[in-house]
Amino acid sequence: YMLGSCQPAASGGRIFYGAVAPKLYYIFNDGSTDATGCAGRAFADFHRKNPRFAASPDGKWLYVVDGATDGRVASQAVWRCAADGDDPGKVFVGERGKPGSDNSHFGQTTGVDCDAQGRLYVCDYTNNRIQVFSPEGGWLKTVPLERPALVKVHGKTGALYVLHDARVEGKSYQRVIKTEGDD
Repeated sequence: YMLGSCQPAASGGRIFYGAVAPKLYYIFNDGSTDATGCAGRAFADFHRKNPRFAASPDGKWLYVVDGATDGRVASQAVWRCAADGDDPGKVFVGERGKPGSDNSHFGQTTGVDCDAQGRLYVCDYTNNRIQVFSPEGGWLKTVPLERPALVKVHGKTGALYVLHDARVEGKSYQRVIKTEGDD
């Protein structure tokens, strides 16, 4: 599996990544590693090749979503674990194996990121939206957008940069858009 399809997360002087979930690995920001980072640790109990990670701004939490946009059955959940420690992640928002379109469920999770306040932004590809949650997991709002695949939140401005599928003159294209932040 290619690491290029994974979205790593930086936190506490480490870069966390996973080529295939459920393993979580890390290297230090200078490129070095240690035995723990090389061995990895259990993170989630799903096996996917495109895990996408995000870290909370305080460095305490790591989040992961499936990242699948190729028709495979997705996890429909966001997993969370402590950045330090050995405990595996648990479902934080959504419900594994239970797709839905209400504010407690996802159709297909494909991207995740946190803003400077710790709010969680989750791409829900098949429901054409980005769901925003509080650091405690409560739903805050929905950002409608056609088939969002990846989201990154600018740390200072709060602007969203989103890779999504769009229809232009009857053809599908992937494009990146920017929306203004709303702290």
